[in-house]
Amino acid sequence: DDAATDDATVFPTFSPTTTTGSSGSGSGGGTGTSSGNWVTIIEDDFKSGFGFMKSGGADAKYLDNKKDRDGVLDIQDNNDDESSVHSNPIFTDTSYSSFRVVFSVYMLGMEEDDKFCFDYSADGGITWTEQQCWKSPDDFTAKSWYDDVSTEFQVNTSSLAIRFRCVGTTGDNKDDVLIDKISVQGSN
Repeated sequence: DDAATDDATVFPTFSPTTTTGSSGSGSGGGTGTSSGNWVTIIEDDFKSGFGFMKSGGADAKYLDNKKDRDGVLDIQDNNDDESSVHSNPIFTDTSYSSFRVVFSVYMLGMEEDDKFCFDYSADGGITWTEQQCWKSPDDFTAKSWYDDVSTEFQVNTSSLAIRFRCVGTTGDNKDDVLIDKISVQGSN
């Protein structure tokens, strides 16, 4: 069903939620760039579909329920954009100098050297910068949920886009990364 993956631009409703502290909780946490207050720009638990994310193609889909979670995004295999989920441009307050993305992840069928990556775009999704990759089994053990995983980065933009990619090595649709509860936060 592609109804939830149209090309409409997402304009988040700002009901700022501020948290204090740095990231890095849970196994595989990102490298910190800020320890200030974080304002939630947009977040989704995917209970009603793709939310602010979109499928990159046939190897990225929405699942109503998987591994004891309601509403998850499933990316699999290693087919470039086909194996990714990404956001439309997220229009942000230009005063933010740092961003943090917090999410939950579950790796299924990921063997040694399989990985998934987080990328961001400062131009609304035209070009992408690889921010961080997590490799099995170094960063995560397969078949377990990891909550509050985070990655931080600094970029000057008012049109941020984010993307998660599966980079499996077998190419047989058995490498799966389930993503739940994504929060995009900003700090200055």
